[in-house]
Amino acid sequence: IIDDSYVDSSNPTSSYGGSAYLAIDNRSAIKIIYMKWNLSEIPPFTTIEDADLYLDWVTYGPLGNSGNAGTYHVYEDSWSESTINWNNQPCGSGWNNATACNLTYESSLLLPSTNAHWNITNMVQIENDGDDVLSLALVEYEQVSGGVGESFDSSESSQPPTLTIKYSG
Repeated sequence: IIDDSYVDSSNPTSSYGGSAYLAIDNRSAIKIIYMKWNLSEIPPFTTIEDADLYLDWVTYGPLGNSGNAGTYHVYEDSWSESTINWNNQPCGSGWNNATACNLTYESSLLLPSTNAHWNITNMVQIENDGDDVLSLALVEYEQVSGGVGESFDSSESSQPPTLTIKYSG
């Protein structure tokens, strides 16, 4: 992982790149996770058979609440964990910048879940055929029963996010 951070609508100029956790939320304050991966170790133009993003839980909130979280392909790779914030996030503070982001999720998961993982094969294939840098956003896009508000370990923790990729060719 190159960079990871989250942005928070209630603190629109704050950066959280040095935090030991990553947060998503869709209740009173909206929090969105951003991650950037280097794919250069994968031979160019190979077939990506499977790619999965795994995150380890730190906390999840309120008991009995749930929400759907999706992974979104971010085309704009110029952001960094030390400077990204709500106001300058690639996907726009209104989640409306379709030039920089695919505003339709690739993979979704009902949270909380015992396995926090998302299949992101398509976006890994696109970037392996492109610039070898994958940026993505993780968004709780729907409150199912009150919304969740969850935290996962970041790259600064002992259990960083992992991306497992199976490829051929």
